[in-house]
Amino acid sequence: MENAGGEDLSWFWRSWVLNNWKLDQGVKDVKYVQDDPSKGAIITIENLEEMAMPVVMAIQQESGKTDTITLPVEIWQKGGTKAFAYPSTSKIKSIIIDPGHDFPDINPSNNTWTGQALERPVPPGVSAAEVVNKYLVAVGGKVKLEAVKDLQVVATATVQGQKVIETLMSVLPNDFSEDIELPDMNMHAVHILVKGDSVTIVQGGKSPTLDDETKRELREEANPFPELNFSKPGYKTDLTSIKNINGKDNYELKVTNPSGKVFSYYYDVNTGLRTRLVKNLRQGQTVTEYGDYRDVSGIKFPWHVDDNQGEVDLDMTVTSIKVNAGLTAADIK
Repeated sequence: MENAGGEDLSWFWRSWVLNNWKLDQGVKDVKYVQDDPSKGAIITIENLEEMAMPVVMAIQQESGKTDTITLPVEIWQKGGTKAFAYPSTSKIKSIIIDPGHDFPDINPSNNTWTGQALERPVPPGVSAAEVVNKYLVAVGGKVKLEAVKDLQVVATATVQGQKVIETLMSVLPNDFSEDIELPDMNMHAVHILVKGDSVTIVQGGKSPTLDDETKRELREEANPFPELNFSKPGYKTDLTSIKNINGKDNYELKVTNPSGKVFSYYYDVNTGLRTRLVKNLRQGQTVTEYGDYRDVSGIKFPWHVDDNQGEVDLDMTVTSIKVNAGLTAADIK
C-alpha cells in the first residue's frame, strides 16, 4: 500500500492496527497579524491524544465569507501543536474542526471556536438549584415530568452507511430497555434491560457478566428525567462557570451521582434547555448534544440527539415519542 500510494503510512498502522489510540483535535487559539484581522490570522490547533489524523476545518468570517481548510496528517510530525496562517480579511466568527463528523474524535467539545470568550464566571446570586429549576420549567414543569408513567422514544441514525434504529422504553420508576437495531443486517447490536435491581446487556449476541458498579451506573442512567433526582440525597451539584458553546452561553453544572460519578450538564442561559451532557466513564468519554426541542403531551423533548462515544457517533433524529401510551412492565423485555 505504501509503495502504491507513494507515502509513509506508518501513522495509520500505529493508530488503527498496532495500538488502541484515541483522537482528540481542538482549536487552541486565534491571533491576528498586527492585531488587524484584514492582515490575516494565525490559527493554532492541537492534537491532544496519540492518534494522528488529517484536520478538516470550516472557517466563517464576520464578513460572511466561509472556507473549508484541509491540513494533511504530516502536520503532526513535529509535535501536538500546529500554528498556520489563514488569509482572513475580517474577524473570524467561528472555526469548527470536523464539521461533517467524519473522524472518531472523543471530545467534540473543543472542536468549535468562536470569537467570544469561551468561559466566564457565573454571576453572583445564580445557584445550581435555580438553573435546574429553570430547565424543569422550560421543558414543561416538575409536575408534568413526575406524571409520566411510561415513555417510548424511537430514533434513527446512519453509521458508516448502515441504518441504526434506537428504541428507548421506560415504565417508571424501575423498568427500562434500550435496543439498538441494524435493520439492513437483520440484527440487534445492543440490548440493555433494567428490571428493578436486575440489569443485563446483550451485545453482539453475548451477555457479559456485569459488576455491581456497572449495574448501578446503568440503573442511574435509565431515568429519562435525571434532573428530578438532583435534589435528592446522594446527589451533589456544583455550578462552575458559563461556557460558550456553538456561539451561545451555557451554564456548566457538575453533578455527582450516588455512585460517585461526576457528569457535566450544560443548559442554555436564555432558554434553560439542556444542550449537552459529558460523561467520563471507565470505557471513555461520551459527549451528547441535544437540540430541536418539540412539545409532546405538554413536555419538550429534544428531537435531535448526537451521542458521540468516541469510536461511534450516533447522530440521531427522533422519529417518534409516546408519553403515557399504556406501556406496562411486561412490555419491557
